[in-house]
Amino acid sequence: MRRLLTSVALACLLTAVEHPACDATDRGDSKAQTFEITDRYTSTVTSFFDVNRGIGGPGQRSSDVRPALGLKLRNKTDRTLWFEVHCGPCRPTEIATKIGALAPQEQGRFTFPQDTLFADMDYPMEITLFADTGFADTVERRSAVLRFGETRVKMLEESNRSERRALEPEPDPRILPQTYEKVVLKEKFGLTNRLFGGKWIGGTLVVKPEGLEYRTRSRTVTLSAAQLRGVSVQRRLGSLITIVDYEEEGSVKRIGFETAALGADIRVPDRIKASIDALITNRDRDSTETR
Repeated sequence: MRRLLTSVALACLLTAVEHPACDATDRGDSKAQTFEITDRYTSTVTSFFDVNRGIGGPGQRSSDVRPALGLKLRNKTDRTLWFEVHCGPCRPTEIATKIGALAPQEQGRFTFPQDTLFADMDYPMEITLFADTGFADTVERRSAVLRFGETRVKMLEESNRSERRALEPEPDPRILPQTYEKVVLKEKFGLTNRLFGGKWIGGTLVVKPEGLEYRTRSRTVTLSAAQLRGVSVQRRLGSLITIVDYEEEGSVKRIGFETAALGADIRVPDRIKASIDALITNRDRDSTETR
């Protein structure tokens, strides 16, 4: 009696985005009998961990994005068959074997998440079909080889990096220092300045306990924490701008910070405001404690 494989259910939700593997090859028996290989693919597998069930938590990732490879198989018979697909070089090894039943004429995917997907490397796949749930009555065995070119693997890696960045929790803007890139400094406000006065290349704004520092290639503007009087977010001529009131030579002046990039995250002005609010709050608290 063949030993049944027991799958351990992780407390996570898996989602996969698949990419057909045009450069993968099948070196097994090409004569389809009881089943056929209808697709060979790479994919992205995203795991969302459930903190309440002991996976993930403080200091740990709440999600994970990994590359994967797989086969799509079709049962060509008029009866249900049980499939066992094994990927020899797949890592991690504990999920290198997949099992599943396919009804008559049904198709199913057997996906193998990988720690790393290597380009121009052979991934031998052993496919065994059984007629019973005990995996004792063998119907057919077949081998196939998946191989992915460098272009395919690089495209998948770039896609996965983008997804990882999207899933990363944003840092708390109140914890200083905070750095904001591609920000335009506005010293005057009005239609003429909005259209002609701003250089949309932008600079870098750093909000730190000592104050604000704005840098471009040709200029640096600094405001000490003691100069700051208030901060707000306002909509001017269709754009959200973080407005900072500060004191200089006995009078209150105003500057603004606006995101330079087209299609920039609309939350950035509020995040800049939260950072500057934290700076002012910490300054006032420290001033009170030293009295």
